[in-house]
Amino acid sequence: QSGAIFRTTDRIRLIDHIIGAKDHCCAGEDIGQLMHDGDLTHYFPLHENSKLRKMDADWFRCFVSGAEIDQVRDYFGERIALYFLFMSHLNRWLIFPALMGLVFT
Repeated sequence: QSGAIFRTTDRIRLIDHIIGAKDHCCAGEDIGQLMHDGDLTHYFPLHENSKLRKMDADWFRCFVSGAEIDQVRDYFGERIALYFLFMSHLNRWLIFPALMGLVFT
């Protein structure tokens, strides 16, 4: 949803807060207790297939090179995006030592 106010990760956090918080106008459900009692078997958000397909079609730019890291951040959140951005940075810095190792061995 290009015109949405909240990112996917923000919507998931808001819905989780509404379900679990005991604030006014929130459900206040104890998810851990529901799972322990067997009333609830699983509790997780569903994926948005259109956004996943878009990232899958351009996976190298999203996850390896870090050029489209905003898509990853908007979908998975800051922690996951920072991990992939760090890995792309590390890979760039390790290319030269890897090439030197290949040449001199």
